Amino acid sequence: MAEDKPAADKIIPRRRRRLARYLVLAALVVVLAAGGYYLWKYLNTYETTDDAQVDGHINAISGRIAGKKGRAPTNRVRKFITA
Repeated sequence: MAEDKPAADKIIPRRRRRLARYLVLAALVVVLAAGGYYLWKYLNTYETTDDAQVDGHINAISGRIAGKKGRAPTNRVRKFITA
């Protein structure tokens, strides 16, 4: 009987160590999965241009009157800038 008790005591710490290893491994997997998800979500906010082409409509923007304006008022104090 005295010999059986130490053998049983050795089994319980082994089970605890094994359980602790599995819990640490599971926690690591969860942390890596969450980090990967947030990294994927962050990196998907950037636009990529693999072929440098725009998929969409391009509208040219131009002024209604051709030519240049010589002076334009910047504020009500009558300071002018030259274009």
